[in-house]
Amino acid sequence: PTPRSVWQNMSNAIVQSTSHSKNGLLFAGWNQDQGCFACGMENGFRIYNCDPLKEKERQDFSDGGLAYVEMLFRCNYLALVGGGPRPKYPPNKGQCQSHTRTCMHA
Repeated sequence: PTPRSVWQNMSNAIVQSTSHSKNGLLFAGWNQDQGCFACGMENGFRIYNCDPLKEKERQDFSDGGLAYVEMLFRCNYLALVGGGPRPKYPPNKGQCQSHTRTCMHA
């Protein structure tokens, strides 16, 4: 199997497992070069490096969760959409976030 097919199988397994578990995971997706992946959680998000597997960024929110977290390659720009039982942001609007600021987009 190719690296891309292995990551696709892992992605499918993660998404399927969230419907049967109470781990708070709402979304898992890879960046464009598949070197990192982001997880949207009921209480924030996590960013992981794939090789070696290591948590690179973590933000916990007390006021809600994220249904989608998308990375732009390996830079610090993230696209965020609220979700879960208590969305952090409106589920019908995207947020762009960097380490220094947040902006809202419809």
